[in-house]
Amino acid sequence: MVDEYDQNSSRLRKAIVKHSEANGAEFLRETAANSACLLDWLGYLRASVSNEFAAPLLNGVQASVIEVAACISLGLTRPAIFSMRTEYDLLLAWIYFNDHVVEWEYLQKTGKGSILHSQVLKFLANHHSRFVDRYKILEKSKQRPIDDPYNLTSIHIHSTTAYAVPAVGTPDTMVNSVEQSRKCIELQFVVAEFLSDVLSAWFADRWADFPPSIISQLKSRLTSPNRKEFFK
Repeated sequence: MVDEYDQNSSRLRKAIVKHSEANGAEFLRETAANSACLLDWLGYLRASVSNEFAAPLLNGVQASVIEVAACISLGLTRPAIFSMRTEYDLLLAWIYFNDHVVEWEYLQKTGKGSILHSQVLKFLANHHSRFVDRYKILEKSKQRPIDDPYNLTSIHIHSTTAYAVPAVGTPDTMVNSVEQSRKCIELQFVVAEFLSDVLSAWFADRWADFPPSIISQLKSRLTSPNRKEFFK
């Protein structure tokens, strides 16, 4: 006799297969496209900036991008948002720890000393005279609908509003609609562009070393006067 768990497993499998066969390849392509600026940065950071001790954080960011794409292709938007938040937290942590080996080693040994996103952003503002000004230039030309996706992802992760609370249902109800998946793909672009802008503003003094793809992304958004101000 087929029991309830067998039935739930069968319905879940069918829902995932249906979503993936109809939309999976398209959603993988769209998520990759919306992650391109961040992936370009990861390649550059590994090759030119990263101190090896903190490199696992960059690997974690890339793994999280892959998780986002995989989850969206299966219709699993809630875990996809969790992975987006991981991209956010890991990359900001890398920016700080890449230049703080003692603090990194202490964190690895004790599990203590992690740093909040607000602390990292404050650190960036306080330790580079032009970070804030450069970030504001990029913010004015942003293509994403919101500036910092931290609060939006927090709403889903902590379920601080009623619409973000997970609904009770059978396992197959975890497979969300095509519309929800597309909204999730759009959110990945928000996260990727925000992180790219933080990196651009922080490392802009070495812009001549940037790969062509990153330079092209910046120039496509900035007016000529803003380019001069940003790159000077």
